Amino acid sequence: MQKSPSHTYHNSNHNNQNNRNQIMTSQCQFTLGIDPGVNGGMCLLNSNNDIVLLEAWSTESAFVEHLDECIEISGGNLTAYVEKVASMPAQGVVSVFTFGENFGFLKGAIRGLKVSLNLVLPKEWQTPLRLKKAATKTIHKNLLKDCATRFYPKYKFTLKTCDAALIARHGFLNNQLRRYTPNRGYPSIR
Repeated sequence: MQKSPSHTYHNSNHNNQNNRNQIMTSQCQFTLGIDPGVNGGMCLLNSNNDIVLLEAWSTESAFVEHLDECIEISGGNLTAYVEKVASMPAQGVVSVFTFGENFGFLKGAIRGLKVSLNLVLPKEWQTPLRLKKAATKTIHKNLLKDCATRFYPKYKFTLKTCDAALIARHGFLNNQLRRYTPNRGYPSIR
């Protein structure tokens, strides 16, 4: 688990920890970016666009544990942005069904824990990055990984976590846009 060096959630002084968490969560709107999939990733940003938590998961229970941790860190002041996925022509029926089932589970878990949920198309969060057209999916994923590293150089990204960080950044920027222009941005899914 990678956490921000300035993150006070695991501070050894319990009283200081509670005071800092109250200050941190009362003043911060946290943004959670989620790249869905059986082996997906999540990235939690604070209101300064700093990574607070960066995780990958491979089981539903691990996803829920990480989501619970995000809710605890944020004090419930959290907006989730999940990549809205669709099947691809080359995928088989079983893999599409499994992927869709997993996507539904993630949405259900987020909604069940009363976290504000926004779905974002890959084109919506990738277009502003202005990446050059890649010849293969692997090259494209590596370009995304390089882009995440440029935005957040303190962190070592994997192919599982780079998309989540970039989705979170997109959500963070959208939250800023909403703050200053109230009638713009994604409608929250309740």
